[in-house]
Amino acid sequence: MKNKVYIAILLLVSLCGNTWALEPELVCLEVVGPNSVAEESSAQYTAIAVYDNNSTKDVTEEAYWAVMPDNYADINDFGLLDTYELVMPTEDVTIYAEYEEGNDVVGAEKDVQIFSVCPDGALELDGIDDYLLVPDSDTISVGDKDHTLCAWIKPDDIAQSGGAGSNTFSKVKGSADKEYGLKINNGGYLVKTAEKDGNNQSAVTTTAPATIGPWQHIAVTFDADTKEVVFYHNSIVQPHTSTITTLPDQLDDNLYLGKGGGIYTGGHFDGLIDEFIIFNSVLSQEDIWMVMTSGAEMSDPNLAAYWKFNDSQGQIAFDSSGNGNNGYLGSNPGEPDAADPCWVEFGAPLHCTPRQMIVRNLHGALERKRIAKQQIDEALERERASVRLLMDNMQEFKHPCWKPRKIMWPAREIYWSICLEYQCRRSLQQSYEALERALQWLLNDAMPGRPKKAGK
Repeated sequence: MKNKVYIAILLLVSLCGNTWALEPELVCLEVVGPNSVAEESSAQYTAIAVYDNNSTKDVTEEAYWAVMPDNYADINDFGLLDTYELVMPTEDVTIYAEYEEGNDVVGAEKDVQIFSVCPDGALELDGIDDYLLVPDSDTISVGDKDHTLCAWIKPDDIAQSGGAGSNTFSKVKGSADKEYGLKINNGGYLVKTAEKDGNNQSAVTTTAPATIGPWQHIAVTFDADTKEVVFYHNSIVQPHTSTITTLPDQLDDNLYLGKGGGIYTGGHFDGLIDEFIIFNSVLSQEDIWMVMTSGAEMSDPNLAAYWKFNDSQGQIAFDSSGNGNNGYLGSNPGEPDAADPCWVEFGAPLHCTPRQMIVRNLHGALERKRIAKQQIDEALERERASVRLLMDNMQEFKHPCWKPRKIMWPAREIYWSICLEYQCRRSLQQSYEALERALQWLLNDAMPGRPKKAGK
């Protein structure tokens, strides 16, 4: 009997030992999330525990989170990073996460770049009849040759089906019988060619998330040798369902932004369009990332057309490439009409250049100095009123125990404070005017006139 009990105990220990041995062991922690985040925005980060049997577990809510330095960002207990306004084009931070399980403690970190954003103007289209027309030009005739199309778009509505009902944000090329267009609907983005009779069509339909509300960057490349079309959504390559084998070989028609035109009837785009660019080359993914974040380089010899939409007013959207492909709002280039898109002040979230950052910082400094001047003026008003009340009180209050110095000394100190604040106010005004001159110089590329001192 004792032997049986002894054997049973050994068996139980053996089984428990095997069970313990099968328990996965915590190996490390990974922090998953974007490598770069715009200022004054939020981004979600996830803590993933990795075990020795290759299994993983989301431990975001159990982890301890921190970000250093914390001047321009903060992170909460659920891995949500909030960023603040920058004074430099970029700032680097490190996100830390730590997770404890039993006696095991693992940690991880992730380097993240916060980048400043300097949006300029954009075009707003109503989805009814608004469009931009660019006349026929050889430089934007992509035809059957290498090209890349890029644009920032911010849809306010998405059609529920393809075809003429979808939102055409660009009928890029066309001839009397063929057209090449970019569309968006609830299934994603479409790059489509079609002949007038509709019997010969080819399209690339992507599964990129076409969502209402946020800005999103799209880019399409076409390789003339391989006939390969590559579609990028926010600089990420997207899968597609088919390939385009041929494009219109010439441009005998206008380029439209915001509607199809010709055989692409209807389907007006509803939302904002910004930074529409045509290259006569196939851009790499790295190139597209640079264009998405910073715009096109003016020195690029393959830059065919570049509409920044920073013109803010008028009937013309100027081509910044230098090739003269200016666009015209609506159906009447000379006069406003119902088909005109609207200029809006804030466009796509492009990274700030150092020059833009300087201008933005100076504007911010001027605003703060303006507020400071106003606050000094308000303080002076209160102090002057206090002196008047003290003097009036000294004349009216005749109690024998009250001595004039109890009023005069505070009044003297207030007078001294007022004198110093006048000096501060004068220096602040001079500082304000100096910053205005610096800003004028930067914006106009011309040295402003400097005021002469008295007697000079």
